[in-house]
Amino acid sequence: MVNTMTRSTRFLAAALSLGLPAILLFPFTLSAEVVTYPSPDFRDMSGRFAVSLIQEDRVNESFVYQSQNKFVGVHQPMGESNHWTTFSFDGRVEVVVRVPIGTNLMEARVLPEAYGIESVIKDGEIRFTLDQPRQVAVIINRDRRNPLFVFAKELERDLPDFTAANVIDFSKNPVIHNDPEKANILYFPPGEYDLVEMGYSLHAGFPLDAGDTVYISGGAVVHGTFSSTGERVTVRGRGVISGAKWMWVRRRYADADIPWDFGRFREIAVYLHGGGGNLVEGITFTDPVHFCISVGDDSTVRGVQCFGWWYTTDGVAAGDRSVVEDCFFKVNDDIVKVYSDDMTVRRCLIWQQTNGAPFQFTWNLRNPVSGVRVKDCIIMASEVTRERELEGNRSVVNARNNKGADISDFVFEDIRVEGDIYRVLGLNIGESGSISDITLRNFEVTGRIRYFNYLNASKGSISNIRLENIVVDGRRMENFDDFILVERGNVSNVTIE
Repeated sequence: MVNTMTRSTRFLAAALSLGLPAILLFPFTLSAEVVTYPSPDFRDMSGRFAVSLIQEDRVNESFVYQSQNKFVGVHQPMGESNHWTTFSFDGRVEVVVRVPIGTNLMEARVLPEAYGIESVIKDGEIRFTLDQPRQVAVIINRDRRNPLFVFAKELERDLPDFTAANVIDFSKNPVIHNDPEKANILYFPPGEYDLVEMGYSLHAGFPLDAGDTVYISGGAVVHGTFSSTGERVTVRGRGVISGAKWMWVRRRYADADIPWDFGRFREIAVYLHGGGGNLVEGITFTDPVHFCISVGDDSTVRGVQCFGWWYTTDGVAAGDRSVVEDCFFKVNDDIVKVYSDDMTVRRCLIWQQTNGAPFQFTWNLRNPVSGVRVKDCIIMASEVTRERELEGNRSVVNARNNKGADISDFVFEDIRVEGDIYRVLGLNIGESGSISDITLRNFEVTGRIRYFNYLNASKGSISNIRLENIVVDGRRMENFDDFILVERGNVSNVTIE
């Protein structure tokens, strides 16, 4: 970790290059209504954006992180970098975005458009106001390859007691990292932590026991992975879990000429399958070497942010009766794997990159799944430009390769896609099994569907597919020709209304 004097000097120089007044440079808690977080190592600092917050004439700087795309081998248009800032607040706050001196600011948009947030450009700054917690993207001069994300969170409630006897404070280099005899609070205050340097492998992860809570403070960056051997495990906070120090998982094993095996080389950032009832909340995940999150039954994933560049950087997999809500995803494989009974996904915001489906039904599933509900989600952008015919993995609602599972009773309701999309619906049975009783209701695409939608049951069967109130480019779809739906194989009872 860098010492305070050096970090402050580097922060001052970098911030001045972005045109910030020196009085605004040091982050702190403004009041009970706005909370910003200390800056970590300045290798993580954005050189493109700076963000100030104004509330009741008080001004403070909110640190902006960055992640550069190092994923070579992709042959489609894709972003160059992600930039983001996180703060917590109540009431109203004005967000002020600055760019490097000399940048010609011609246009700024705040996405998703559904939120109706207007921005203004004045004196070389972009300004907009938030009156509730939001996860938004700021697009400068139509440059979607280098977006700024603003994660404006609700104030944290019910924080752990960090003075309690069961607290392990990692800023104090504790000798014991966890005590399996009791439920611990594993506390990561602002700073940088490397779990691998502490002796924990990426595959096995830092071991968590029943009832443990991991709290990662805003301003903390934890490099590595966590895994559980017990139920009711919590991972929460306003900090960052990063895999940026390592190459993506399949590439590393391929380079070492080691055959890939998911079970042996899992390396998921948070893997909580020792039992059910887990909670992952508030954390930002960046550059994971594999998935961001995988949790067991009856779990909740709430208010997280997930960034990933590599193929195999999926967003979330969750067990039966789990809830995924109020999350943001910009990863480069499947975003939410709806593989489990009675799973609920709601109020999520998605930036689809060149690979992977926002909602993936199946990839090699053998066991039946039913009762999935997806509601009030927005696909704010999509970078997909090409796709496999009739068997791809990049449709908004997608099934790739079923291996015998009977999949039924899925409802996708009040889903909005902003702009053009390559494909909305692409269900492919694959080897065997069935897909039935699937409803898309109140599904809006504000732009165009660029290529055909499909139901492919060359093996197995697809039946009882209902398309209700599908609107594309301002026009309600009244027949299959409008929706450009292709059917292959054993497909029956498909309706559009």
